[in-house]
Amino acid sequence: MRGIKAADIYFRRLMYLLVFGLIHGYLLLWVGEILYQYALMGFLVYSFRQMAPKRLIAVAILLISIGTFWNYMDYKDTKKFVANVEEAAVYKVEGKELTKELKGASERWEKREEDRSPKAIAEYNAEMHKGYFSVVAFLAPINFEFDTIWPYRGDVWDVLSMMLIGIALFRWKILSGEKSFSFYGSMALIGYALGLAINYYEVKTVLDAEFSLLAFSKSNITYYWGRLFISFGHVGAIMIFCKSGILSGFQQSMAAVGKMALTNYMMHSVICMFIFTGVGFGMFGKLQRYELLYVVFSIWIFQLILSPIWLKYFYFGPMEWLWRSLSYQKRQLFKRPKISPPSLAVQ
Repeated sequence: MRGIKAADIYFRRLMYLLVFGLIHGYLLLWVGEILYQYALMGFLVYSFRQMAPKRLIAVAILLISIGTFWNYMDYKDTKKFVANVEEAAVYKVEGKELTKELKGASERWEKREEDRSPKAIAEYNAEMHKGYFSVVAFLAPINFEFDTIWPYRGDVWDVLSMMLIGIALFRWKILSGEKSFSFYGSMALIGYALGLAINYYEVKTVLDAEFSLLAFSKSNITYYWGRLFISFGHVGAIMIFCKSGILSGFQQSMAAVGKMALTNYMMHSVICMFIFTGVGFGMFGKLQRYELLYVVFSIWIFQLILSPIWLKYFYFGPMEWLWRSLSYQKRQLFKRPKISPPSLAVQ
């Protein structure tokens, strides 16, 4: 019965995570949010919980390989599409009648260019500067597309595979910091070396082709592998940092941010809603890329300061408390009790 009860809590937890994801995407205006995707893949990963670590890695590699093959097939389709567009342009210059295939490719390209035109971008920005309910309605179809297409197009090969690898690394006691410094150093070195090499190839491919559609599609073939090896590098580097004990105050702040991960994640969206949309300052489309970094770092610093202060007075972040209470179907302790100072009575 304890196993059934644990499963009951697990699936209820994921059910509410899915609901939070929908609220986050549609009502907090975060297009492409990840909680919904995590919940769906969490339902699937449960069936792998008893699998041996080596088999988990094997299944993950298989999934990544399938995703890579799909990306390659997309690249081939894109290559054919671009060739048809170029051929259609030649036909038009020579006054030839377009075939059905060439006409379809030409129309798709014209629609794509229209959607990327300065006029279309200005119209998009104007929509984001409107009031709250207008922005909700404007982004709803985009959210719907993400939530219906992306789970099978990307999440199974990306999110689920990473979850399986995470389970394996946990069982091998890699994520708990129990391995040696040399182990984590090798993990970081090899992970970053391979990951950055793949990322360099991808960036160079796009830059050399001046950000062409075909270059992006080609660079996407190796996308999953670059993420995989960079993730290994991150794990190695983070474990070294945690085991070293350096910057202990910063480590404690980071730990507090992690304990309030759901609250902080959704807080990002609330803050950015007021900064960028018509709900607040309407800064969407008005900042340069480097200026966006000021917003990013400001939010990071704010949360690094706020999180440890909050946890001095409360057991959980607000969203963590709500999620836990819903999952266990029982109101959880929230506020920490006040501790009275020891008596200083004169002897």
